[in-house]
Amino acid sequence: MLIFGRRDEHMTYAALVVRTLEAAADRHGDPTEAIYAELFAAYPELEALFWLDRDNGVRASMVQQAWDAFSITRASG
Repeated sequence: MLIFGRRDEHMTYAALVVRTLEAAADRHGDPTEAIYAELFAAYPELEALFWLDRDNGVRASMVQQAWDAFSITRASG
């Protein structure tokens, strides 16, 4: 499905999501900390599963993997 973007350009929902995520990253930097703060606020029991992730490397890797999966899905259709 196409939607209208700025200056009446057509873009897909996937392109809109990418543009939004890029704009958020430009304004706020790496979203990893905010993502996990919301996750742990909603599901506090999950934080215990990350007890070995002292440098947040696992969390950052998981966010990157989610982004990669989204990018592959977007590229394939």
